Amino acid sequence: MGRHRGSMRGQTTLDFAIGVSIFLAVVVFTFGFLPSVLDPFDVVAEDNPIAADRTADNLAHGQLGSPDQPNVLDWYCTVEYFEGNASPDDCSYEGQTLEERLGLGVGDNANITITRDGSLSELLCWAPDTTPDGEPGLETDCTGNDVTMLAIGDERPGTQDTTIVSRRVVSLYDETVVLEVVLW
Repeated sequence: MGRHRGSMRGQTTLDFAIGVSIFLAVVVFTFGFLPSVLDPFDVVAEDNPIAADRTADNLAHGQLGSPDQPNVLDWYCTVEYFEGNASPDDCSYEGQTLEERLGLGVGDNANITITRDGSLSELLCWAPDTTPDGEPGLETDCTGNDVTMLAIGDERPGTQDTTIVSRRVVSLYDETVVLEVVLW
């Protein structure tokens, strides 16, 4: 009988070790799996695409354009907006800073650009006298003294940072251009 009791004690220790190992494996799996279960409920990640789309629509249909002619930007209001000037009486934007105009919260960053083809290599500027007869217009050569860069906001982050981009194809001074809103 003495031999039998000795083997039971060894079995009990082995059972305890297996039980603790299974328990620890379940705890590690639970803590590793739980964040991925809660990801769909992350409000911040879902809010940025909506904010970028809302901002692009607000610019194309309201602040720089009009609801009567959506996606047709008023060239005068657009130039004043990108120069950072206060809203003239016949323009629809309010506020002194870009954050105030877009209704951004503390810590939110934005960059708004108008390009010819959606790439930053075709960044446009407004030149008051680009043609030989002195007419204003859009240019990609933005080296003149009186030109207004059609880019406003914070410097765009690097490629490792998460950004949300929303684009609208719009008309500015009878030319088809791309209005791009980047939020991060």
